[in-house]
Amino acid sequence: MVSASAGTAIADVTVDHLIIACAALETGSDWFATLTGVRPASGGSHPGRGTRNALVGAGPGVYVELLAPDPGQELAGTFGASLVPLPAPTLFGYMLRTASIASAREVYARHGIRAEAIDATRTLPDGRTLAWELLIPASTVWGLVLPNFIDWQGSPHPSDAAPAGCRLGGLRAEHQDALALAPLWRSLGVPFELAVGPSPRLAATLATPFGERVIG
Repeated sequence: MVSASAGTAIADVTVDHLIIACAALETGSDWFATLTGVRPASGGSHPGRGTRNALVGAGPGVYVELLAPDPGQELAGTFGASLVPLPAPTLFGYMLRTASIASAREVYARHGIRAEAIDATRTLPDGRTLAWELLIPASTVWGLVLPNFIDWQGSPHPSDAAPAGCRLGGLRAEHQDALALAPLWRSLGVPFELAVGPSPRLAATLATPFGERVIG
């Protein structure tokens, strides 16, 4: 087991949201509602990325995002196109919130991992636009275990308006070579457990109206 309490280079890093990828937003929302008793609400579309989402609050400053292809966009060559073949909703990744995207990028660089800073937007159902900055590490042997980072840059946090009823009880990452990942994990200030497991895996525990549910 790797502790995130020692050697932290980036301060005030928190879990911002979980990302559940699905091939169709309606199907994914039905699945989540059946599992938890809370139906996600439409969040809007991501212009140019070929995706749209639906959201559920998971406690103060935390939410769950269901991410799916947006049929209102041209999907060819977009991230949304890669979600079409998914056979079932899956815990695809997570975002950590930080006010220092540059620091996280520098940490990744020191560990030999390229990470791309991206300005992103989402068009809300009422026509308003949210804007934020992301940091996405390049594909590596660590797979989905590596954190992505987000800085909302003053935009309203999506959890404020998302349907309530769920709460994130815990998040856990596993990797067969977790001990080698430990120095990077600590330097990034990841605020949850990393353990040795047979393969790269994320597991989130949610308290829901239907009881405790584990996703992942």
